[in-house]
Amino acid sequence: MVNARVCFLLAVSLWTGQSASASKQTQKPKEDDQQLRLKADLLEVRAVVTDKSGRIIDDLKKEDFELLDKGKPQEISFFSLERTGGRDTVRKAPDSDKIVPPGVSEPAAKEPGARTVVLFVDTLHLSLSSLGLVRKALHRFVDEEMTNRDHVLLMTSTGMLGVLEQFTQDRKILRYAINKITPWKSQQESLFTPYLAAMVKKRLPDAFGVAVEVLKQEDPSLAFAPPAFLRHIVEQKASEVLINETYRRKDVLSSLKAIVERLARMPGQRLLFFMSDGFSLRDQGGEVDGSDMRRAINYAVRSGVVIYSLYAKGLVPPPLFSASMRVGVSGALGGRLMSFSSDGEKDDQDGMNALAADTGGQPFFRTNDLGGAIQKAIESNRVYYTLAYYPPDFKDDKKFRSIIVRVKGHPEYQVRAQRGYLPVDLEKEEKDIFGNTPQGKLFRAIASPLLTTDIGIMASAYYLETGSDNAQVSLRVHIDGDDFEYIEQNGRHRLELEVATVVYDRTGKAIDTHSDDVRGELLPERFEIARQTGYNYSRRLTLKPGLYHIRVGVREAESERVGTAKAWVDVPKPDKNRLMMSDILLAEPTTADLPASGAAASKGLLVARQEGGIKFYKVGSTLIYYLMAYNAASKKSAESDVLIQSEILHSDRVIYQSEWHPLDSRLMGRDKKGVEIGGQIKLAIAPGIYELRITLKDEKAKRSAQKSIPFGIEP
Repeated sequence: MVNARVCFLLAVSLWTGQSASASKQTQKPKEDDQQLRLKADLLEVRAVVTDKSGRIIDDLKKEDFELLDKGKPQEISFFSLERTGGRDTVRKAPDSDKIVPPGVSEPAAKEPGARTVVLFVDTLHLSLSSLGLVRKALHRFVDEEMTNRDHVLLMTSTGMLGVLEQFTQDRKILRYAINKITPWKSQQESLFTPYLAAMVKKRLPDAFGVAVEVLKQEDPSLAFAPPAFLRHIVEQKASEVLINETYRRKDVLSSLKAIVERLARMPGQRLLFFMSDGFSLRDQGGEVDGSDMRRAINYAVRSGVVIYSLYAKGLVPPPLFSASMRVGVSGALGGRLMSFSSDGEKDDQDGMNALAADTGGQPFFRTNDLGGAIQKAIESNRVYYTLAYYPPDFKDDKKFRSIIVRVKGHPEYQVRAQRGYLPVDLEKEEKDIFGNTPQGKLFRAIASPLLTTDIGIMASAYYLETGSDNAQVSLRVHIDGDDFEYIEQNGRHRLELEVATVVYDRTGKAIDTHSDDVRGELLPERFEIARQTGYNYSRRLTLKPGLYHIRVGVREAESERVGTAKAWVDVPKPDKNRLMMSDILLAEPTTADLPASGAAASKGLLVARQEGGIKFYKVGSTLIYYLMAYNAASKKSAESDVLIQSEILHSDRVIYQSEWHPLDSRLMGRDKKGVEIGGQIKLAIAPGIYELRITLKDEKAKRSAQKSIPFGIEP
């Protein structure tokens, strides 16, 4: 039966002897709840000074500098010259060419300053084709640039690394985390960009015509649609693209602002490398909205955090010549499309440029050597000056305050430092609405932009509709089994957890809040296995079409420790005239199907094995996939004219491609919603990150659909 197979893949059985489930609401805020506020009395300016040839000037004193806030000279209350050391096996003695072996101290030598580095990978805007460049750059930093005094945090905008997203000095942990990075959504890149959508909204000449052709090329079923219907589809698509991009951008910048606040409490030099395919600043009406970006920049400026933006796409070919694009047009239309695509690329880069330039950093756009860009940024910050001052109390706090740093008597010197800030954004107070109850602490952690990692958990969400219920999404949470303080009692190990989920729609409103109290006992023979493999928790969600952000929290009752995770899912709008697919589901590589103590139930936890945000398979094993196809049957009979093809891609290159097969040959079951199809592929390929791509097409009806999912191969 179709539902049995799908449920076997996603549903979980209660391993506990007792479970209490109830929907719980957060506590009302108390009047005396402490308000959170950034204390920003002293402002630190980090300045790098170079001459005309780019050589760093490293012998300046406090009296050599002039600092202006909104054009008015300021007294420099604190000054220091800081040097950070490289990862050298030997070092030179001061003012000498003599080589000093490691461990030999030199009285005159000052120990290099500490350095805090954040490697922020924007997986909400990262394509699978950009992944290779990003991972290569990160590995190069860890292997060649990271020093023993560095505190490094590798984080993603989707929180996919879970407990690994915390500051560390351990290179092995960082290398492991780098290999786990994957984009949030692996799918065909579209030329219907946020910029094109914005121009459609603003009624720019040619925008509508270009948008129509893009949709026709990317969805052949629209080739013969009437003009009135096409206009409706284009307007609808433009709104959808802008709403989704606005939501994703706000979440990324919220996380960026939160990590900058955390960086402010870290010692020494503070560098943040932001890696992304770019994001648009266009709002839902097509206008530029830089408010969220400005807040992130303001906090970085006041915290002395320097941001470097790295365009993860690197040197990309013009969009119409990219092998990943399905659009093939030429002539006048091709020229207009090329123009919109180029402007769209610049639109994606504007925010990244401002993040870097306004905080004293530098953007890197036109290079495939992202590792070299990081090295250049590190080198340019090995010597820097810290100039701190107390900003004047200007009355017009709503106006931008420019910061200018100059070297007296040297107009030829280039000074790279923060450009300015808006005080009003830093003075806004945020109330704590959750209270200090155990559940309030859990929901506070869930609402935080940054993950809480006391308990390691991972979350993933899939669009999947079946005839068994009215839900559209399956949420799956994996919980590390070794992070708990099990209570031993009567020869068994007892565990009490609260698992809470909050679903936010694309306006940022919480539309579903749910909590399960889960209690259970493990027999001795199951206890060690459970600690090693962890637990899976799942639930089905009923959601309307749209983009959703799902946050999950787990609290251990005994220790009050908390872990959080987040997932994203896009629920498409049903359309009986279109060929549609669910997300692709992959079978567990080595699921430990262990019976639990106590009676089975329809929800709860199951002992299982899971690694990271994606599934990893052994070389030579078999990948088994499932999905649901909707509107695939012929209108005249239950038979289908749809064909299916499976492909495996590596670094945007197809390394395996099956023949086209009738969809019915992959049929595993039917229900009132659609048909379940599945297949398997022998993985005789080298270790690495790959992409499984499934394509459906109906040539008679001119319909097609395509979905992708990343997976990994390990030795």
